[in-house]
Amino acid sequence: MKYTRVFGKTVTDSDLEESSKSYEYLYRGGYIRPAGKGLNTFMPLGWRVLNKISAIIREELDAIDGQELHLPFVVPYKYIEKSGRADLFNKELAVFKNRHGKFFALSPAQEEAMTEQVKASIDSHEDLPLLLYQFQSKYRDIEKCHNNLLMTREFLLGDGYSFHLSYTGLNNFIPQIFTAYRQIFERCGVETVSAEAGTGFMGGERAFEFLAPYDQGDETIIECLDCGYSANKSIAKGIKKSVYSNPKPMEKIEVPGVSDPDGIAEHLRIDPSHVARSTVYRMQNGFVMAVVRADYEISREKLSQFLQNTVVREANRLEIEAYGLNASNLSPIDLADRMQVVIDDTIANSANLVMGANEKDSWYTNCNFGVDFETDQVADIAMLNEKDLCNQCGNPLHEKQAIEIGKIFKLGNLYSRMMNLKVENQKGRKVHLHMGSYRIGMSRLLSAIAAQNSDERGLIWPESIAPFRYFLLGIGDSLAVKRELENIYRELSSDTLFDDRKQPPAVKFRDADLLGIPYRIVVSEKLIAEGKVEITIRRTGQIFEEDVVNIHQVLSSLKDDVFYKNQSDL
Repeated sequence: MKYTRVFGKTVTDSDLEESSKSYEYLYRGGYIRPAGKGLNTFMPLGWRVLNKISAIIREELDAIDGQELHLPFVVPYKYIEKSGRADLFNKELAVFKNRHGKFFALSPAQEEAMTEQVKASIDSHEDLPLLLYQFQSKYRDIEKCHNNLLMTREFLLGDGYSFHLSYTGLNNFIPQIFTAYRQIFERCGVETVSAEAGTGFMGGERAFEFLAPYDQGDETIIECLDCGYSANKSIAKGIKKSVYSNPKPMEKIEVPGVSDPDGIAEHLRIDPSHVARSTVYRMQNGFVMAVVRADYEISREKLSQFLQNTVVREANRLEIEAYGLNASNLSPIDLADRMQVVIDDTIANSANLVMGANEKDSWYTNCNFGVDFETDQVADIAMLNEKDLCNQCGNPLHEKQAIEIGKIFKLGNLYSRMMNLKVENQKGRKVHLHMGSYRIGMSRLLSAIAAQNSDERGLIWPESIAPFRYFLLGIGDSLAVKRELENIYRELSSDTLFDDRKQPPAVKFRDADLLGIPYRIVVSEKLIAEGKVEITIRRTGQIFEEDVVNIHQVLSSLKDDVFYKNQSDL
């Protein structure tokens, strides 16, 4: 393709706010353009890359008997009500009424719709096991969006679903999908770490995720470098340090203008580990107060798992005050039976903590579990920090930022029970099917690839997914240069981006680096006089001059990585 015909050119800089380096490069290279907060347009070059990623996913899923289909982007609202997830999606769900007065939603996920489709299409165990997948946009009206491909309202997802007659069948299939995902990410040129993860709104029994390490990622991995333990911070387990001392009598103090744990710690000049943080959450059923030490954050995932009741959101001020509590200085003290309370195990095992008094500007000091407040719901509900120790080997844990790009859910028969999906087994008895749900965030994967495959000059696409394999440019305006460029382009046009602009060579070289196309081919008068062209490998920066007459042989060797491996060994 000739560059003058490309829709979406490079830009030298941008005025994007709160953008990551990978998003900046994709924007400047003309691969994406923001279309509003949380909305992105994939330009032709970006869409070429996504199509190549999709082709890799298809190959790997088809190899394990996957079948591609395409569900509607608009789903009946009754599906989401039937599964009980309407309240969980809360304000993120975009719902509308059609001309006949029926409610529909822009798809936030497809577990319900896929289950309904399978229920309408199979009735025998002979159709199982079954793996179905699709590529489709999803929409969630999230509150906060930035200029990136991570926190967006509309996002492109490669989502798959498997159906099995038994839990054993599902369990035996998970290693196949796990291996397929590993191969997909390897072929896309992105390094991943697999870790335990929470199930969130999806529910189910267990989840694993694939994360791409990146210092500007939106997820945190907790890992042990000694024994190899790794998990998403939201569910990671470890040994937390308690704060021991001899219990003292509880006292009430007045501190005007201070209404948060960090503020009271600073005012009293004490470490946050001596202060409690209390938060009220709206659950799928009812409300709960969760209490952790102020040196930790509450894990909504752990809280949901402990209560077997999904956290929907933080309660608002009016909901809190309806229980006779002060939203600024929450505390489990004197809560009586007004609301259930769950405390983290560090709260139970630490002494003389500072807590809110459920009154404005009022705090309690020297609060002790079992003396000044009680609850029978004590659990690990805090997210770990780097200071904590590994449960398995006792060594220090470490944090690593990453991008979640894929996730595997073992849903069990959760959705088949809610949606009443039954199939007759070999004994003629109707049983609920067991399901797995699998997703690859296509736009997230694109961002992760760009993050890991770039340098100070721009992107460096892996060959497998590059929009074009060759970037062809000329130096000089002579007829000989133009003729040679056209000859080479005619032979390689299907996989070549030909920079035919009337721009200085420096601009073309700069844009070639920014675009990240694997191989740059340069034609100049000097090279033509010698019967050669210049070839540069974008990833390594190696430059070679090769005979024009051998261009096909050279490029063929490039394809197999044979030629330049041999050259580099010389």
